[in-house]
Amino acid sequence: MPSAITTVFSTHELLESILLQVDLRTLLTSAQRVNRTWHDLIRSSLPLQRTLFFAPQDDIQKNTEYTYNPLLTNAFPTFFQSFPGPAAGRPKKLNLNSLEMVLRPDKQTAYLRAEASWRTMLTRQPPVRSLLAVRVTSSMAGDKEEMEWLEVPEGELRMGRVFELVMSRKVVSFQPITHIHLFWNPGAEMRAFQGSYMRVGDELRRAMVEADALLYTYHVVQCSVRWEDTAEMTLQSDLARGYGKIDL
Repeated sequence: MPSAITTVFSTHELLESILLQVDLRTLLTSAQRVNRTWHDLIRSSLPLQRTLFFAPQDDIQKNTEYTYNPLLTNAFPTFFQSFPGPAAGRPKKLNLNSLEMVLRPDKQTAYLRAEASWRTMLTRQPPVRSLLAVRVTSSMAGDKEEMEWLEVPEGELRMGRVFELVMSRKVVSFQPITHIHLFWNPGAEMRAFQGSYMRVGDELRRAMVEADALLYTYHVVQCSVRWEDTAEMTLQSDLARGYGKIDL
């Protein structure tokens, strides 16, 4: 006669309820290695896949509370900086040197392997469905504004896509005198912050409010600056090569 414990762990509904209480990292790694039953259940259960940020939660309202993926915010902190608010000055720009894969070269191979789980993880729940790139170039001739709605495959932004965009000089380039920011829920953040650093016209500002996420670049062109790749541009290229072919 099977014991009560055996009965619980062999009943998918009960096992699923237990696993939903497990911390995210354990659920992603060691729990799936217990046995084939646990592995298959975690991979097939929609509630568990939503908990792991692999499957999207249903969108509720436009102004809903968002839950950001804690594994990603820990591994890629520069991509998930909080908006500082009016009293704290301008937000910090993207800094590739702060990534764990840069600080810990021994982990770089694991991060950049093709099957790395972080690539397919959603950045938040409910997911980001629209991503806007805004680039402002400032020179003696004035400011030039450019706007592009970036593709979000299958309508759900996953971390692999974010990484690819930042690693591609087609979208982001860490040139001298350049400020690059990644904003989540930019409409709410912009309403809370009226910093002069974000120099955009009314049309772009309206688009930024509507976007779920925003890649904002402000670049100053100066004739006196000799053009050379910055250390961060070199790092950007190195990480892109390690990651593999980036198709945008």
